[in-house]
Amino acid sequence: MSTKSLKQIRLLYLVSNLGTSGPTNQLYNLICHLSPNLFETTLVTLSPEPSVSSWNKFRSLPLQMHSLGLSRVSGVMLNKVHLHRLLNTFRPDIIHSQGIRSDYLNSQLKQYPNRVATQRNNPLIDYPFLYGKISGKLMGYFHLNLLKHIPLVVTCSQSILKTNYQLGLKSRFISNGIRYAPNYRRSERKEKLALRIELDLPASGTLFVWASPLIPRKMPEIVISAFNSFPTNNNIFLCLLGDGPLQASCVRAARGKNVIFRGHVDNVGDYLNAADGFISTSLSEGMPNSVLESLAYGIPVILSDIAPHREILSYSIEAGVLYPLRDAKKLAEAIQNTNFTTKQSDAARSIIAKHLDSLTMSTNYQNLYFELLKSS
Repeated sequence: MSTKSLKQIRLLYLVSNLGTSGPTNQLYNLICHLSPNLFETTLVTLSPEPSVSSWNKFRSLPLQMHSLGLSRVSGVMLNKVHLHRLLNTFRPDIIHSQGIRSDYLNSQLKQYPNRVATQRNNPLIDYPFLYGKISGKLMGYFHLNLLKHIPLVVTCSQSILKTNYQLGLKSRFISNGIRYAPNYRRSERKEKLALRIELDLPASGTLFVWASPLIPRKMPEIVISAFNSFPTNNNIFLCLLGDGPLQASCVRAARGKNVIFRGHVDNVGDYLNAADGFISTSLSEGMPNSVLESLAYGIPVILSDIAPHREILSYSIEAGVLYPLRDAKKLAEAIQNTNFTTKQSDAARSIIAKHLDSLTMSTNYQNLYFELLKSS
């Protein structure tokens, strides 16, 4: 290892903001396992924080935090200037970015040889949902092209890695990871009942949780359609956690009292502890945090048949089932036919413990940093 390994390695993470999201949670999981003896860490955000932010959560970690505080418009001209001032002061050994705006700035910092970008989605699929079919496609290709100007690109799933190679973008793979509590114990029936009462959820019956922003890419209308097909007196319930532009239309579409909307909540773990199963209807993912969190709580899953979901269940097919994408009828059949057992709950936890825990993820990134410095 080079002489840089004998002193603290100066790491600088570059992100747009710390709005509560899957990528933000993954960054937190990465940083919280860094040794302060080995790394001097600085986190730089480009924009003001949104109303729901993890800024204070990050402040509990041993790192310096800076916000350039610039809007998307003013940031186009001023981000480079403000960032260069900070870089000249901190002089990082490694710069690590995630997200299109941060990756753009990272791609311009050619005087810094050790630069990393983590790609947490497939821009060609995700951006058209966010920015429109044509603009989104153009932004997707723009993002992938600028990643070619960052020396090391890391994908969070094998499926994104495969797509990148098909597009001629050389990448490495480090899976997302969730914090795993070895001594965690699934709620017994009495504890689950008490928790449901506390959360004002149905005390009896089978409860599924769906936790994502209510946006087109997550396809909440599919799970609502599946539950609408059940008799009104059935004993299967759905609790949707999250808000977004589709919230009003989803509320209007839901029929009966078996579909419960809770909006954005900060205590997702309590709802998972109260649940029997978890559902994801997503059209596209990188490596979905909500699914990983459910598995960490020992919650078996019913997932849309997309590559990242298949990747997760490839570790243990006993942890859940797949249903055909966009097929509400098949989803309804899977919900009715699934009888989750302790064995499936143990299989769910095992996936995280053996393959997708945050300590392993962070260790893999740290080894990558050492490798970068050794070769520089």
